[in-house]
Amino acid sequence: MDLIGMGLVLVLYGIIFLGGLAAFRKLRSVPGVTDGSNLILANRGIGIGMGISSLVATEVGGAFINGSAEAVYRNGLLWCIAPIGYSLSMVINACFFVRKIRENPRAHLTLIDCLQEAYGELTGALVYLPSCLGDICWTAAVLSALGGSLEVLLGVDKRVTIVVSAVFATAYTLLGGMYAVVYTDAIQLVLIFFGLLAALPFALFCEHVSVFDTSLVTWTGTIQVAQVPHYLDTWMLVLLGGIPWQPYYQRALSMKTTQQAVVMSMMASVLSLTCLIPPVVLGITAKTWSMGTASNQTLVPDDQSDLVLPLIIYQCTPRMVTYVVMGSLSAAVMSSVDSSILAGASYISHNIVRPLTSTKNEKHTATAFRLSVILLAVMSTVLAIHTDTVYGLWVLAGDWGFVLVFPLFLGAVHFPQHVNKFGAIGAALTGLSLRLMPGEPLFGFPGIVSVPTLDDGSPQWPIKTATMVVTLLALITISRMKMNP
Repeated sequence: MDLIGMGLVLVLYGIIFLGGLAAFRKLRSVPGVTDGSNLILANRGIGIGMGISSLVATEVGGAFINGSAEAVYRNGLLWCIAPIGYSLSMVINACFFVRKIRENPRAHLTLIDCLQEAYGELTGALVYLPSCLGDICWTAAVLSALGGSLEVLLGVDKRVTIVVSAVFATAYTLLGGMYAVVYTDAIQLVLIFFGLLAALPFALFCEHVSVFDTSLVTWTGTIQVAQVPHYLDTWMLVLLGGIPWQPYYQRALSMKTTQQAVVMSMMASVLSLTCLIPPVVLGITAKTWSMGTASNQTLVPDDQSDLVLPLIIYQCTPRMVTYVVMGSLSAAVMSSVDSSILAGASYISHNIVRPLTSTKNEKHTATAFRLSVILLAVMSTVLAIHTDTVYGLWVLAGDWGFVLVFPLFLGAVHFPQHVNKFGAIGAALTGLSLRLMPGEPLFGFPGIVSVPTLDDGSPQWPIKTATMVVTLLALITISRMKMNP
């Protein structure tokens, strides 16, 4: 174990925790600051600068950084879909959804509020459940990614890193809610960007790589004609599936004005794409490693492509720079973990516990919020130890979020007078049935419909987009049938 490196990680976590604690102490004198609604939205008083930094830090998490490097290393920039698509989904939100939700006379606290308004409290809460489960699995996957990275860089048992990271992120989220998360996000964003930037010169001019002698195809990758339907299907899943995302709406609804929320979304999208540059370059650097060595040996074993980023950092940078990058990765994970836990706790306390208990007492909501934070942190930490299961569940939950949650969210926001809970239940059952027809390997569920597949096992047809469209049509049709029997 690298004791110096581990010590620096603990110091970094301590600084971030003190930032969250300082923010809470500064603001706790404000009346009602510890009420449940204010823990969720920070009294709707977040300025545009803090909002932008918080949203970018949330987007540019460990999965964004490690996943981008891995995608470029394996298939090229054209297949780096998720980070680019999720960044662009913020622009779609700003143009078509944010104004309607913010200007709703009921003053929504979460995006689930609009689902409950359209479909009823129980149905609306259940509709968002796949996305909430996806956030839990995403948190676990991010923690696991950090554990794997620091295991390479410092020789630390990944379980230790997972537990320590979760404890610190949970601690300041528990104290200050949205206030603490926003202020710590500002610290984390600086560490993320400059930490990754520091590694670029050393990686680009490493003697074992030949980045500047590579062809354009090495950077971009290729798309075969047979892959086009699946490729477009994946883009649709990311662009539209990333719209009903509570961590995004937590920041959009926390802004002082609607116009600031729109500007925040646009700027955060641009800055998130800017932060994509370092991991993309590092992924290409790792890809050209074999081209610059006499033995033509690859840097990354075939079964460890998820460790592309820490491996190239470990091989190409001086030890002090490695520590800086290590701090950057740790900050990225903390910014994702706290936001995901905050979003899940807001959903549980405000949209599930509050309606079930019929309480309007803000102190009770705050208590439910803090208990939810602890529950979600424990669940994510336990899941993070089982990496393969976590990743599979995360992908599946994101899939269901696209085919089930997005069409119902679209209906609730843009034509609520034409939808109802009967349509939502019928649409959800229709979408779920269609999604399970090709089978689900994760659960060992055999398919009853045979779908042509590509060499990598992915479906050749755009079945996810087609399922989403059918779910939307089912929502409208069944709702109208119930309105006009």
